[in-house]
Amino acid sequence: TTMLRTVKLNSMAGEIRFAEDIQSIRDECKACIDDLGEQPIVYKCWIKACAKVALAEEAEEVFNLLISKNLQTPGIKVYGKVAEAYAKKGDPDGVIRWIGKMQENGFKHNRITQNLLLLAYAQAGDFETAESILDSMRRGVGGGGEGIQIKGEESGGSGGDVVVQQESSGDHLEFLPDYVAITSLLHAYSQADQPKKAYQLFRRMQRDRMHVDLYAWHSVMDAWVRAGELAKAESIFEELKRLARNSNSNDLMPNE
Repeated sequence: TTMLRTVKLNSMAGEIRFAEDIQSIRDECKACIDDLGEQPIVYKCWIKACAKVALAEEAEEVFNLLISKNLQTPGIKVYGKVAEAYAKKGDPDGVIRWIGKMQENGFKHNRITQNLLLLAYAQAGDFETAESILDSMRRGVGGGGEGIQIKGEESGGSGGDVVVQQESSGDHLEFLPDYVAITSLLHAYSQADQPKKAYQLFRRMQRDRMHVDLYAWHSVMDAWVRAGELAKAESIFEELKRLARNSNSNDLMPNE
């Protein structure tokens, strides 16, 4: 039935891990279209899969197909998935362009798109801008709709500073950083041989009582190892082992 096929497709899209696996999604989407006719959910699943593995151009192409076929007016989640693909690709200008498209269609810049900007700049290695966005989020910027200056290209225009207006809200939590964005910045610091910044961000996550899993612990340990600071890496490793024993959590149990 249509429901079973689309549930299967959605599950496949959610489980994809590598860009080279996208062909199976393409084939299943095309098979669903042949068997079930044009269904908006098929294109949404395709876009979702592209977002998971940072295939931004393909996500945008499928989005445009959805628009051209007049099947359904895309909602904010579909726009967000294309922006997510550009963020994971490390393309801040692509994210800014899609935020512009969202605003043109009546959707406001929000916590999710703000985190996507943070993720995009972290992936691109533009730490200065990523840190500026992170600081603005921690100060609660966005609660008053002040907007922030971000370098990039305007939608359909030339390069230059772009002001991304933020959603007006009285809730300070509106623009707090999420786990994916902030751990991406942590990992980027590690890969860029900036162990002190990785360590400071790691401790900040702990102070803010953010979720800190093995990926975050390993990133900060790897940062010290890459810098040749083996004693500091070992100290973090011992701290992790103590925490795992005290919490009785297998999720934090390091591989010896």
